[in-house]
Amino acid sequence: MILAMEWEAEAARALERAPRFVRGLARRRVEEMVAAAGRGRVTLVDVQAAREKMQPAKGRISGPAAGLDEEQIRELEKRVGGLENLPALQTRYYSLRLCGAAAGCPRARVEISPLAERLRGILDCSGLDRHLLERIRGPLLSHHKFRLALSGCPNACSQPQIVDFGVIGRARPERGSADCTRCMACVQVCSEQAVEVVNGEPRIARRKCINCGDCVDVCPTEALIVGARGYSLLVGGRLGRHPRFAETLFEFVGEEEVLAALRACLHFYFSEALGAEKFSALVERKGIESFRRSR
Repeated sequence: MILAMEWEAEAARALERAPRFVRGLARRRVEEMVAAAGRGRVTLVDVQAAREKMQPAKGRISGPAAGLDEEQIRELEKRVGGLENLPALQTRYYSLRLCGAAAGCPRARVEISPLAERLRGILDCSGLDRHLLERIRGPLLSHHKFRLALSGCPNACSQPQIVDFGVIGRARPERGSADCTRCMACVQVCSEQAVEVVNGEPRIARRKCINCGDCVDVCPTEALIVGARGYSLLVGGRLGRHPRFAETLFEFVGEEEVLAALRACLHFYFSEALGAEKFSALVERKGIESFRRSR
């Protein structure tokens, strides 16, 4: 049990800059670290140290090459497990689910917390509440919500394939300037069989590559590097009595395009839905091309 701790003013201000829905998790993590060091006062240095441990380093990808041991894996599972029930991710009108990237999962290819905040801002100002209240007869139930899911890597732990609007982070591998050592680690780690080494040169089969970045993780010399980071967008998934997988709206786009796509999807939903028709049913009825054209 961690006793109440004193927070220095600078440390408290630094914590306030964290996204709202991971702030409580971040506070617990910082206080656990300070308590483990036998101290009872949190400083700015403590907050900065915790941030470095909880977030993937910018400019590179961490993952299998990080060599997580069993204790680190258990700690990650503990941190990630608490994300599903964070109340700030739920409102009466929508649900926004995040994967462990928001808690510092080393598999993360992109930082999803800032994007989640911006998506929430769009949802809160979109008129979604008015749309649902006007169209739904009777009480608003859980299955009436507009559902989103963000995943920091193609493992898609937040299940973006079965929600109205899903986002998957990706990292596109490219040839770096360093020499290839022909260790074949990239070939062995690629579950898509998209990498081969020919005459000492790593080659990526783009039609097979899913931009997971695993090959970059294991390359010892930076013969392979991350050329770009982006997102895949999926729309129209659902569970329920007639489950349906989401369809890919766009394959590899930037953050601003994700935001623009959500605005366009909501506008299309509000203007084209018939009565209480759900978003996924609208995608099914109108077809994915209609949504692409509406952007």
